[in-house]
Amino acid sequence: MERKFKELEKPFSQIVNKSSPKFSLPIIKSNLELYSTIKKQIEKELYKNFLNNCDKIIHLLTSFNKVAKISAEYNNLLKKFNKSLNQFHNKYEYVDAKKRTDFQILMSKFENMEYFVSQGRYLIHFALFNNYILILTNDLLFIGEAVRGDKYKLFKVFNYNIIKVKAIDDVLEISTEKDSFRFQKDVESVLKVVSIVNEFNYKSVETNEEVEDKLEEIPLIHCREDFMNYKNSNPLIIGYFLVNRFEYNLKRINKICLTEEFLHNVFEFFWKYYDEQEELISDMCSVKAFILEGEMKCLFKFIEKRVFYVFDPHKTTVYIDIIKKGMNRSGIDLSYFMTSLGFSSKKFDLGIENAKERVADILNEMKISFNK
Repeated sequence: MERKFKELEKPFSQIVNKSSPKFSLPIIKSNLELYSTIKKQIEKELYKNFLNNCDKIIHLLTSFNKVAKISAEYNNLLKKFNKSLNQFHNKYEYVDAKKRTDFQILMSKFENMEYFVSQGRYLIHFALFNNYILILTNDLLFIGEAVRGDKYKLFKVFNYNIIKVKAIDDVLEISTEKDSFRFQKDVESVLKVVSIVNEFNYKSVETNEEVEDKLEEIPLIHCREDFMNYKNSNPLIIGYFLVNRFEYNLKRINKICLTEEFLHNVFEFFWKYYDEQEELISDMCSVKAFILEGEMKCLFKFIEKRVFYVFDPHKTTVYIDIIKKGMNRSGIDLSYFMTSLGFSSKKFDLGIENAKERVADILNEMKISFNK
């Protein structure tokens, strides 16, 4: 075997020597100089072309830089938008199906209004003003003009943030930058509309305080210029404003907890609201009683099912005692409202319909809680 390899060694070496080119050092240096010359010519040509097209190239680079910056800003805005969108979707808002149905019924009295009907739009309030109907939803104000019978044609539709409303005795004034419209009815109906629109246009101040699970920390009132602007007008406007604000925030309290804890949270919220409210209306003694009575009505309505719709009457007695204690603080006793508003004497029979209603309430609250 070794002898055979030695016989093959010579032919292999000959093949390699013949196939491999032989370069001398002078040839290598000559080629290197040639390549160096070519490289310099290319660089010179590139430099010359750059000088000839300098303005265009600089303009191109500047434009590219601007586009890159705009693209970066767009991406940042898109991220913020997506974040806000996610926060919006995470804030689940339960919409009463009856309110949607009521809105659809009112829209059926108009012609070609189907495109205004959507799953997210529902009725807040409506009022008749002579030949006009005002329909207030959660995002739009519709004004319809009577045409025949109970049929209407669309007169105007407004987004709340572009209108201002004002009560002038029994006249409701709705104004935009260009137009102004007046509708007459009784004072209470006028003030109700003013209160609702002002509620939608109210801008609360955000806080960065930590949120507890049992009671969401929310900006309750926070005095702002718009509030102070109409403070010295009709005091009832202030009353409706504060009562509606109270009712709105009251409904944001989590109901998925034991009744004792639920009642504690309700009165914890009430006294926080009461303290901020006192700062605003400390000089408005004439309207304080009106506001407190309205807030107590909202509070009693909010808790009555949890207090009276129970199988054990003894539990109702326990809950009544908790409420009485909750309405007392530092020498301020508001428990007299329980008698004057008939809350203590309420009687509820837990029939099948009431039980169904109570179960439906619990399921809705659970749905809201799971989607937070």
